[in-house]
Amino acid sequence: MKLFLILGALASISILGSGCSSQTLSSKDKNVDLSKYRTYKWISESDADYLNLHNPNYKFPVAYMTVERKPAFEEKVRARVEEDLDNRGFTEATTESPDFYVTYYGKAQDQNWVTSWSGRTPNIADVPIVIFPDLNPSQARNHIDGTVYLVFYDARTKKAAWTGKFRNDDFGPNINDTEIATAVDDLVSAFQSAA
Repeated sequence: MKLFLILGALASISILGSGCSSQTLSSKDKNVDLSKYRTYKWISESDADYLNLHNPNYKFPVAYMTVERKPAFEEKVRARVEEDLDNRGFTEATTESPDFYVTYYGKAQDQNWVTSWSGRTPNIADVPIVIFPDLNPSQARNHIDGTVYLVFYDARTKKAAWTGKFRNDDFGPNINDTEIATAVDDLVSAFQSAA
């Protein structure tokens, strides 16, 4: 089950330096207590295997798609997410198992999906279903290119526990550092509000 949270007004806000509209929304697994999270780890290919992101237990037949890494984009997103999480008291797990795993997903028009891991994963309407708590197909069907998702997977349940999405009309290869910072700041704030 999911609890769909609308965080902040749905009115558009201006992104610094771009003049385009954006909005932040999130959803969470109501069976997971996000307030207990203290440590995190970025998802690698081996973590994607551990979390069954290649083949989750999904009850309906789906097609498979490839997600890929874009190191230049990943470096920018990852640095800002780590800074925001660290500033809010979370610690990156280096030797112990984390409380939650972190990744992002994004797709610009006519581009492939990018994330912190690469491989094949099931999709609905050309959207990786593993992005959403409870593998919710209606959220996948509502995807619009230009949306960036920040996803936290619970280490215990191995499922998406919280997903924030930030919609920006200018998302793509030329997204600038200010737009990335604004999106990440809004998403991490939304996560902390949900916890």
